[in-house]
Amino acid sequence: MSAAHGPIGAAPAGQEWNTRWIAILVATALIAGAAGYIAGCGASASTAYVLTGDAHAGVGQISAVALDGITYGIPVDNVTWIDSKGNMHGNGRAECLPPELKTGKVRFAAVKWTAAGVAGYGVVLVDCRS
Repeated sequence: MSAAHGPIGAAPAGQEWNTRWIAILVATALIAGAAGYIAGCGASASTAYVLTGDAHAGVGQISAVALDGITYGIPVDNVTWIDSKGNMHGNGRAECLPPELKTGKVRFAAVKWTAAGVAGYGVVLVDCRS
């Protein structure tokens, strides 16, 4: 039995606990960082495409055919949009979307996504500036 460590089975001294906790925290941070790095290696950065298309407004839905020939579904609500004065909005109907059962030009940004081998496009922004 050592006087520095106390009796066998006793709790470690305060400084030993601090050293152990610091080692545990450092090891946890290193493991979390390595896991994040490994997880990020399989991900790819998304690219937003800014497009203009002929929008057709139905009841509660809007689709736009862009020059690339793809038809994009544009959310009527809960999409980020920029008004004609350049102010950004997080939800609500974009002011430049055509009213129900009408058509009109619309400028928007879309991203390509892939999940489980299936790919598609999602509209992430409507731009109502001229």
